[in-house]
Amino acid sequence: MCQIRGACSLASVGPCSYMMGRAEVGRSFRMSQIIPLQHLAPSLSRRLDSMRYYTTSEVAKICKVHRNTILTAIRKGVLRIHRTPGGHARISQEDLDEFIHRRSLATTKVKSAKRVLIVDDDPVFNQITSAVLASAGYSVRVAATGFEAGMLLAEYRPDIVLVDLMLPDVRGDAICRRIRSTPALADMAILAVSSTSDKPLVDQLLRAGADDFLAKPFSHESLLTRVSYLLSPVGVSARTTRVL
Repeated sequence: MCQIRGACSLASVGPCSYMMGRAEVGRSFRMSQIIPLQHLAPSLSRRLDSMRYYTTSEVAKICKVHRNTILTAIRKGVLRIHRTPGGHARISQEDLDEFIHRRSLATTKVKSAKRVLIVDDDPVFNQITSAVLASAGYSVRVAATGFEAGMLLAEYRPDIVLVDLMLPDVRGDAICRRIRSTPALADMAILAVSSTSDKPLVDQLLRAGADDFLAKPFSHESLLTRVSYLLSPVGVSARTTRVL
């Protein structure tokens, strides 16, 4: 059974709630009992279709703890799991984000000031996202156009780029291709963000070189978890293998 938190307009909820809309999956949800996507509303169908699940070993690597720690958290009910038809435990991205945020695990902590470049022409989104990342210890710069992004990629040399799909002068996938085709930037982490979750467009961004995709609006926890993972040794290793 899925519980969906109602989406509100930016004007009605204010900037602090701008990124907080998300789907929450109940404890009793079983992957073998998913309602056929064609029977759901289009927006919900796309969200469930793109939902990510992790094994307990993958969660342990992301959280930088032993797998037994994750199993203990599951037994105590601290970390929710879902079961595959074969009975295997899987953890959804939403549940992982909530677990990391509440338990303050190492993956959400930044030991040094990693550099983040936000490439988006929405000033409200840029302001809120910058504040969230800065409060977590990141150094943040913002570019509102592809031209500004090109300048900052060379001067600022970010560790990770958050790039929107549509910009005034260029598409986000073009920026992804430029980064991946430039030897000095090729191993840079790229997190694509967009208000659309249309699968062909998302696939286009991933093929162009984005490491991951986050649909707007998203929670602060989801943002920090994705950024932290992409900058972690596991994320760097996966990206290096992909680039090679």
